[in-house]
Amino acid sequence: MEACAVVGFLCVPWDSRRRLPDSRFAPVTRRRAPRAQVRMETLFSAVANDLISRFISSVARNYSNHVCKEDDCRRMERILLRMHSVVEEADGRHITNQGMLLQLKGLIEGFYLGCYILDKIKFQPPEEESIEDEVSHEIQSFALSTFNSAKRFRFADAIRKHTPVAFGSRSTTNLKDLVDGLETKITDMREFIMLLGNYPRLHLQPYSTYLFMDKCMFGRHIEKEQVINFLLCNDPHDSFVSILPIIGPRNIGKKTLVHHACQDERVRNFFSHIFFFKEDDLKIGEHSVNSKASQGKYLFVIEFIWDVDEAAWTKFESYLQNMAGTGIKVVIISRTEDIAKFGTCQPIRMKRLSQEEYWYFFKAFAFGSMDPDEHPKLASLGLQVANVMNGSFIGATVIGELLRANPNTQFWKRIHFMSFHMTSEDLWKLKDVLLKIQVIIEKADAWHITHRGMIL
Repeated sequence: MEACAVVGFLCVPWDSRRRLPDSRFAPVTRRRAPRAQVRMETLFSAVANDLISRFISSVARNYSNHVCKEDDCRRMERILLRMHSVVEEADGRHITNQGMLLQLKGLIEGFYLGCYILDKIKFQPPEEESIEDEVSHEIQSFALSTFNSAKRFRFADAIRKHTPVAFGSRSTTNLKDLVDGLETKITDMREFIMLLGNYPRLHLQPYSTYLFMDKCMFGRHIEKEQVINFLLCNDPHDSFVSILPIIGPRNIGKKTLVHHACQDERVRNFFSHIFFFKEDDLKIGEHSVNSKASQGKYLFVIEFIWDVDEAAWTKFESYLQNMAGTGIKVVIISRTEDIAKFGTCQPIRMKRLSQEEYWYFFKAFAFGSMDPDEHPKLASLGLQVANVMNGSFIGATVIGELLRANPNTQFWKRIHFMSFHMTSEDLWKLKDVLLKIQVIIEKADAWHITHRGMIL
């Protein structure tokens, strides 16, 4: 009744279902979030923190690897400079010790490998695949190279001691191992350097690789010294004819090797007569020797293109046996292993240049006096062209001269595309065409100079 009276007094209709509004000062009860939502927020926060942490670690690691890689490259440049100094000094000496020649061969292989890998790192285009597998293969192949030396295994262990698969941006272990191995190699050569000073010095070698490349025999210094040592070996107790077989595939440089050895001043002063014969010329050569026979030392160079005619060879050899008192050396050249049985010493087997050696040779022709570091795009294209040349000397000379005469990216790209479809015969034809063009240009220049002088 009191409630009704009050409501009636205020003239407010009473509704029993209506709820009076809460006071603004009344406590408000908040709804709690479900447990699943709390757990998801915690999980997302943890994942985000982990991703950020990994990203920061990856950036720091990549930066650290980049810095280490640059440091290793600088170390390698210094090591290669030291190795080049030793190799250049050894090239100017007449080394007769076979063990030292084998050590020198290992040093040269390491030098070319270091130069090649360094250029691959500097000039590898970013869009191409990683060089990690190739570098690992090059390191292992060098560690297992054919030179027979106890230090080889020590160097192999130094390189392959920690050899993961990764290389490049992921890891610099392979590069570091290679640098450490080369540094160990040059350190182990201290005794070699000391002994090197005991051998006589040859004529001074030209300073420029490019300027001297047409007149020298690249990559065959060890084989050349072996041939010269054989030719100059004078054993008074040996009354037989000495025969050295030289075996190798076509266009590998067998005749070039013998030619450079025979052009050596020591060889020319040692022999009174030097004869060059082919297999079909054995009988003709015998008559020419009979007509010119005199006292002195004789050197015969005989080339067998195909199978050896054993009857003709036996007849010629029996003739030489009658001249054994004059001191006779015979060098026989062939593509087949059949001539190895005719030798009185171990044959020299010539192989194609390794990829590292060939790049060094090709780069000298393609760039000439240019610095590849100043033309990274051309250097990258040059690497690709050299890889499809299959170690061809004629390819390096012909294609290299074309590239050097046209130092622009588009032309080098066209040469790279064209080189995929060129054979050795095409290279020889191209060389003949270039020689004819060169003769025409020289005649035109001479005519222009002559007539200009007449006009003046």
